Amino acid sequence: MLFNQELAYEKLDENYRKAKFANLSEFKAYALNNSRRFVTAKVTKYQKTEKNGYIQYACTDLDGRVYIFNETATKRYTLILDTYTIELPEFTSKYNSVNPREKIILNLNKFMQSINDKDYKYAYNLLADSFKNMNFKTLADFENYAKTNFFSENEFEYKEFGDEANTYYTYEVLIKDKTKKDTKEINKTFIMLLEEGTNFKLSFNV
Repeated sequence: MLFNQELAYEKLDENYRKAKFANLSEFKAYALNNSRRFVTAKVTKYQKTEKNGYIQYACTDLDGRVYIFNETATKRYTLILDTYTIELPEFTSKYNSVNPREKIILNLNKFMQSINDKDYKYAYNLLADSFKNMNFKTLADFENYAKTNFFSENEFEYKEFGDEANTYYTYEVLIKDKTKKDTKEINKTFIMLLEEGTNFKLSFNV
């Protein structure tokens, strides 16, 4: 990721790579935007799971990010850099087993992780169309907003949950700087519509 982006790009799981990056240039931009955390990243724990034809290692770093290595033979593996870009069976199974309040938290965690990863395209695609049209007509508009209205590393504290007739759900969230460098706190109310499967649409007070 730091010194040979071409090789790192080839190591990515094919489905994940296609879903997250349009091309190598986009991947290189991602690597550059996240280079600081790759320098300091340390694995704090990992889980090894025997799969059908391969071994999966789910590694968690100091910031709680999860990296998934699927090993088919010694030194032969593919990599997934996050748990939100593509539908992982473990996430889907958990999502389908919990109540709406917990689904909202899982979905908001996806949004938070994508902002922390500087993956503004993914976060932008989670927003409701009417909300985007009113506030962020382009991805660049949203990116500029996110850079100035969120921290570089965000931590969500979930406060008050609201259920609007089992259609729209609200969650008041206190957002803090995970690095503790900034003592400012941000209050936001997120509004979410749950759709079929694990799909959802999101808006919030600007």
